[in-house]
Amino acid sequence: IADHASSSAEQKGMGATCACVWVIGDKLYTATVGDSRIYLLREGRIQQLTTDHTWVQEAVEKNILTPQEAREHPNVHVIRRYLGSPDPPEVDFRLRLYDSEADALAEGNQGMQIRSGDTFLICSDGLTDLVWNDEIAEVIRSRNNPKAAAQQLIETANQRGGHDNITIIVIHVPRDLKMIVPRRVNWKAWMIGGGIALLLLFSFASVLTFNLLRATVFATPTPTFTASPVPTVTRTTTPTISPTPTETMTPTLTPPGPTYTPWPTNTGPASVTRTP
Repeated sequence: IADHASSSAEQKGMGATCACVWVIGDKLYTATVGDSRIYLLREGRIQQLTTDHTWVQEAVEKNILTPQEAREHPNVHVIRRYLGSPDPPEVDFRLRLYDSEADALAEGNQGMQIRSGDTFLICSDGLTDLVWNDEIAEVIRSRNNPKAAAQQLIETANQRGGHDNITIIVIHVPRDLKMIVPRRVNWKAWMIGGGIALLLLFSFASVLTFNLLRATVFATPTPTFTASPVPTVTRTTTPTISPTPTETMTPTLTPPGPTYTPWPTNTGPASVTRTP
């Protein structure tokens, strides 16, 4: 919106109000900027959940004007917050279930539980300038469905002048609806449980580390064995000694000498034979 407003002289100063309703499961969340409103109709009672960001609303809160005087005041359409302003507006998260609630309590109502039969109305000031709250409640109660109620409210505002645009959204929760609510995760319990688990894990790690260190410091040194070389046994084969041969002395023979003829006997004549 701010970009469009700055793009040409004709669009300079343009702005818009905004009202948001977000239903998650069975929880209601709201946010507003400007004087568009959000209403809750519950058990025959209508409650304006939002606070207008207008000059006359501030005057009512300061007891300068009454609600009746504010409706006819010349500054009734002067808004204090809007989309497209030079400075980003502060989004209002107050959700008032009662008119007299303090701001902090109203903000704490965010995420309120919706009920079967609840009806929510989101509308621009084109409706609320011309149709009172009690009249809005009566039209919604008397119609069979949200679409018919929205159409009747637009027709009523147009019959009374319709000098501004009229934007209406009606959200109705059927009375016979069985709410299917997503199971919520208890993050607080998970965080506490996770913290305890981390503490136990840290304690276990600390004890284990201490025991390891203690075992390292006080342990009996393990003797270091130096491997001695294994001696190599050389098997020496003892030779078999044969008996020393007995040397037989071969007699040296003297060359044969002369052969002597035995002495003759006396039985024959004597003769001498000489051998050379």
